[in-house]
Amino acid sequence: MQRPRSPRPEDLLADDGPVLDRRRFLTFAALGTGAAVSSFGLAKVVLGRDAATASASSSSGAAVSGAGASGASTTSTAATATAVADELAYGMGDVSAEHLTITVADGYRTIVTASYPDHDIDASFRYPGTPQPQDPGDTFRVTTDPQVASSPTYVGTGQYFGVHLDSVVFDPKTAGYWNNDMGSGWNYVATPDQLDAYGAHTRPETGFYHYHAVTAQWVSDTDVHSALVGWAADGFPIYLRYGYTDPTDAGSGVTNLASSYRLKSGDRPSDSPGGTYDGTFVADYEYVDGLGDLDECNGRDCVTPEFPDGTYAYFLTDEWPWVPTYLRGTPDDSFSPGPGGAGGGAGQPPGA
Repeated sequence: MQRPRSPRPEDLLADDGPVLDRRRFLTFAALGTGAAVSSFGLAKVVLGRDAATASASSSSGAAVSGAGASGASTTSTAATATAVADELAYGMGDVSAEHLTITVADGYRTIVTASYPDHDIDASFRYPGTPQPQDPGDTFRVTTDPQVASSPTYVGTGQYFGVHLDSVVFDPKTAGYWNNDMGSGWNYVATPDQLDAYGAHTRPETGFYHYHAVTAQWVSDTDVHSALVGWAADGFPIYLRYGYTDPTDAGSGVTNLASSYRLKSGDRPSDSPGGTYDGTFVADYEYVDGLGDLDECNGRDCVTPEFPDGTYAYFLTDEWPWVPTYLRGTPDDSFSPGPGGAGGGAGQPPGA
């Protein structure tokens, strides 16, 4: 099934209003240097938290961490959160960038993306197709008033989880299944040798670049709450690793939030691929309520700098699932199916 032709991001540039070209935010480290990519340039509107973060980084060498870094939790003040709420944080309003446009109107965010990253392309990885901006791009829509649904929606093969603010689509599931049987429920997890340094790869036919996982190249400032890094298909915000220690208190310091999933113990059943649960398949993992900081959707109800009055929010984590495999709200139909995918919501949840 093909998507209707979408306008290019540059076709939707606003003539007036607070359109943000780009924000300097520490999300990805440059390959080979360990330094955060800082070539994005400054937005037309300099934002409170961004300016403060940039100043702290330049004057004191603010710590950043990659995958697996715990970092000592430090005090984060409610004043910081309030300052962000008083400004139009990057991604909250209209955005105009080379490969991404977001227009907020009539209760929706319309996202037009070429799904091509701001960070460098990993030249050492043998991509199945040459990464390239999608032309035309894809158009997505998310509500600005998301609501928690009565039950979570499983993100299956071909269904996107959301869009990163660097324009790249989150497409966490693979098309690989045991015995090539999508109905088996044994969906292969993308392995490091199948992904580049940024936890992404391409589709062979189109060069469509998309994220499957979080890696050490995804850096975090360990002293502050993560900035908004994307929007999920149901309209809720996406953050990277660090949230407030107390979900309801912006003055409680920050911590690297942990997933509540773990590998199952023992061996897979006889009517399955067999062998020990080792992370080869999505169904090798199980959710244990309270094991970590996050729920089965890798999210929680909390306050954030952009939402000081509270919201449901997703967090990308250092451990599986990295990118959430469930949506807490109702995904917009524009996120399913994806180009070249097997159809929205295809496949079955783990254990189904």
